[in-house]
Amino acid sequence: MARIEKEEKDMDYQKEYRKWLDSGVLTAAEQAELEAIAGCTIGGVSPTCCIGTVGGVLVGVLVFELLKIVLQFLGVNPYYNYIVQGLVIVTAVAMDIRKYVAKK
Repeated sequence: MARIEKEEKDMDYQKEYRKWLDSGVLTAAEQAELEAIAGCTIGGVSPTCCIGTVGGVLVGVLVFELLKIVLQFLGVNPYYNYIVQGLVIVTAVAMDIRKYVAKK
């Protein structure tokens, strides 16, 4: 009888442990690197010459987050956020390359 009670108690501990393990989200930081790159490129960090400031990166991240909030407020499908992020990165890099070529 004691053995059965011990097994039931162990199963209760296992259930509680399992709940704790299942509480995390595997995709919590999905695509965070894309947002980091976009924030840096908007903030003025140059991918070609390693030029940029921390203040510029902070401003870029704030602008980028504001863009995401506006898209969400307008009711745009969340999957289109990735397309907008990609377009912003491509535009910022194109402008930087154009500036770099104009200097030469």
